[in-house]
Amino acid sequence: MTGIPGDVAALALCNRGAARGRKGDHKGAIADCTTFLALPDAPADLKAKALVNRSVARGILGDRDGEIDDCTAAIDMAQAPAEERAKALVNRAVARGMMDDPDGAIADCTAVIKMADAPAERRAAALLNRAVGRGKKDDPEGQISDWTAVIDMPDAPGEPRAEAFLNRGACKGAQGDMLGALADYTAVIDMPGSSPEHKAQALNKRAVLNGTEGHTDKAIADCTVVIEMADAPEEEKARGLYNRGVTKTIKGDKRGAIADFTAVIDMPTAPPAQKSNALNRRAELRHARGDTDGAVADWAAVVGMPDAAADQRAIALNGRAATKGIRGDTQGAIADCTLVINMRDVSPDQAAQALYNRGVSRGNIGDNDGSLRDYTAFLAMPSAPIERKAQVLVNLGRIRQAQGDKAEARRLYEQALALDHLPDGGERVRQWLEELDGDDPRPT
Repeated sequence: MTGIPGDVAALALCNRGAARGRKGDHKGAIADCTTFLALPDAPADLKAKALVNRSVARGILGDRDGEIDDCTAAIDMAQAPAEERAKALVNRAVARGMMDDPDGAIADCTAVIKMADAPAERRAAALLNRAVGRGKKDDPEGQISDWTAVIDMPDAPGEPRAEAFLNRGACKGAQGDMLGALADYTAVIDMPGSSPEHKAQALNKRAVLNGTEGHTDKAIADCTVVIEMADAPEEEKARGLYNRGVTKTIKGDKRGAIADFTAVIDMPTAPPAQKSNALNRRAELRHARGDTDGAVADWAAVVGMPDAAADQRAIALNGRAATKGIRGDTQGAIADCTLVINMRDVSPDQAAQALYNRGVSRGNIGDNDGSLRDYTAFLAMPSAPIERKAQVLVNLGRIRQAQGDKAEARRLYEQALALDHLPDGGERVRQWLEELDGDDPRPT
């Protein structure tokens, strides 16, 4: 930079660091910002800007401590411009939130909100991030208050307002305020200048709510709008297709549902979550139509997806296990159930399903000890469905009866009847209670 005035060279260095960060060269951005910050006569406003830019780059590279240090240095600068100080506070709040410090994040956001000279964009960002911190502290009313404050800001940019409407709508829906949630999603859809991403999100969310409330035609209409949007993100299009397939299933349009699920499965850019969901849904429909080979193929595809969520893989394994059991491949069924039972991060519902299925399969090959272990583990699960608990008690009773333990069999049968969830009203169990001396009872 020989021959270039010092202040011009400093400005160029600062600007190059910012440009490198925007292009994804975060190490280059850090290098330029660090060089600039070492200049003895660097202007205070540019120094604050360089600290903020370096904090962003450090955060992207996973250096949370360095990110927070840079933000703090900018915040503590007496001559830092209000915009840079507000940026630093918001960035530090985000970093603190990622480090499980919601109190610190809330404090930083509140500082920005109280700044008289903070730009509207930063105040809106602070309110949105404070709502995130309040959510971690289980304060939904505080969250709604912050989102409402963004919505009511006369100078808030459109994107933060749309985000606030979407978040508030989701919170209202979770609280059972369906009308309020629908109104918020509709506000995003009707908002002039709403981005295609936010509009598509609002349409998909409104579709889900309408479907939940039984307004299936409205739900399908919203999904179709998303699917036909030329500028909707691929993820939202996949979600629209999946949601429309679910709604068509509810309406009894199995063929149309399969077509929508297939469209998701065939999308090269569909997110793994949507693709695995669609495969499991299509498998269920194929199985119901008697196409067990197609169902097994879909479940196998989910099982083979390295990026499928644990529960989606568990659903596929449980579905495939049940089909293998029906086809007489008992060992294959047991193997699939065992995979689910041994999985980490699987939901209790899926683990319970696998224990039940494996207990039945083991009973079918005469492994009563294995069945007893699985059924006992199943009954100990708080999330086990009551109708399955009743059937498991019956199966245990049949095993105990076969072993000659009539007193225990009677106790189990009576427990099953007390649950009042047997498919035939308990008629068969009442017969067995009268015929405890019957021959060769088998688990059902």
